[in-house]
Amino acid sequence: MRELFQSNKNSLVGAHRGASQYYPENTMLSFHKALELGADYIELDVHLTKDEVPVVIHDSTLERTTDGKGKIRDYTMEELKRFDAGSWFGKEFTGLEIPTLEEVLQWSKGRMGVNIELKQDVEKYAHLEEKVLEVIRKTKTINQIQVMSFNHKAVKKMKDLDANVFAGIILFAEAYNPIHLVKEVNADFFNTTWMFHSKAVIDELHNEGYLVCGGHCDDPEKWAELQSLGIDMAETNIPDVMKKVEKKQQLT
Repeated sequence: MRELFQSNKNSLVGAHRGASQYYPENTMLSFHKALELGADYIELDVHLTKDEVPVVIHDSTLERTTDGKGKIRDYTMEELKRFDAGSWFGKEFTGLEIPTLEEVLQWSKGRMGVNIELKQDVEKYAHLEEKVLEVIRKTKTINQIQVMSFNHKAVKKMKDLDANVFAGIILFAEAYNPIHLVKEVNADFFNTTWMFHSKAVIDELHNEGYLVCGGHCDDPEKWAELQSLGIDMAETNIPDVMKKVEKKQQLT
């Protein structure tokens, strides 16, 4: 992901779980469409299967976005592939599978950036960071990815495993000392929702060499405001709309 920021002077638009306003979230179709709609990168969520394969799904359980029941960790990758991850969104999407992280990274290689959220919250996975790193190395996509988590210990562990991984912390709060938080875990970027950002905070982080993510935003006015504050990136369910806002900002 560093290369994306170095080659792009504008704020980056990330597709939150893909083009998830229009297609079933965290599916290959949603990621393909995000690329078509002009997103700079996709954001996705990763859990571990029973046989420790990193798979792309937001919840730790299957009920909300598939026709399965129970926890992700109680199924093997092969078993999870049998569930329908599309029909909950619409009958026309019946038959979509839960993708593996490897499938997504192989597809995205050379196409677009990928922001991987390590889901170490409701469920804790002893080897999630190691297994994700294995996939990144296997697919040779380290320059296209960034890793983040609400679990700051997971971010620290990932950086300890490989300092070259571009990683950041997430929080849903106004941080008293964001510089201290990122330094403490050796992170590269700071991510909190748009309502807790200010130009002073963003400038302070930039002056210390850190990048800043504005969290998830589907409000075009707020996205325009974030760009005026100097944000580096933000994620949205409607990347096509936000890219239009970005172009408008460039003309003003």
